[in-house]
Amino acid sequence: MDILAITKIGLGTFLGLTIGVLLRFVLIKVLIIVGVPAAILFFLDYSGLYKVNWLLLNERWQVYVIPPFISVYDYFNQHMLLGIIPGIIIGFSLGFALTRKL
Repeated sequence: MDILAITKIGLGTFLGLTIGVLLRFVLIKVLIIVGVPAAILFFLDYSGLYKVNWLLLNERWQVYVIPPFISVYDYFNQHMLLGIIPGIIIGFSLGFALTRKL
């Protein structure tokens, strides 16, 4: 195994751990803010009170949300920071796991 890759994963784990601990509350609140309207839309569509155009939402998702994620993935795939990504994921997960309160 390449020593440079090991150091990148170690740096990524440290960065991900600090980011995971710092952004724990923010991420949970953002997920609640996004999840509540989605649950309300599902309920309204299921109950028949309001018809949601899911195809239009899917089209907007494909046009406005997916391309930025693909471009970020392509950037990191071709960049020297590629080894940091697994470390950030591990550290971010540990940041959530090591804290007691949500």
